[in-house]
Amino acid sequence: MGLSQHAIREKALQALFSMTFNLDLTVEEAVDFAMTYNRDNYTEDSEPVKVLVNKVIERQSELDQLIEPRLKNWTIQRLAKLDLIIMRIALVEMLEDEVPSVVAVHEAIQLAETFTDEKSRRFINAVLANILNELS
Repeated sequence: MGLSQHAIREKALQALFSMTFNLDLTVEEAVDFAMTYNRDNYTEDSEPVKVLVNKVIERQSELDQLIEPRLKNWTIQRLAKLDLIIMRIALVEMLEDEVPSVVAVHEAIQLAETFTDEKSRRFINAVLANILNELS
């Protein structure tokens, strides 16, 4: 059985987060680590996770250019890494029309609920809603 879309996003978030702090990690290594986290092995196909991770990496500059103007008194460099990665994942999905934009925002909020705190969740929601309104 394959991973759910939500699980793909979670694993991509974990892989991208690992790569933020270990610049020597390849996408393959980071995804393998994320797939085996808290498990001895995995049987799911990791390809969808690798595809999402690569899309975020390839479009990172474009994504950050969408995010940064919506930051009040902040810069990309000052953002919590998890918050930034969650927003990048949502934006890739919005820009590539992989899921409806509202779903991408909702999924980002769910990731934030799992991996960050309430303040971060509200912040992510506000930035993504702002971008969504301008893209619509």
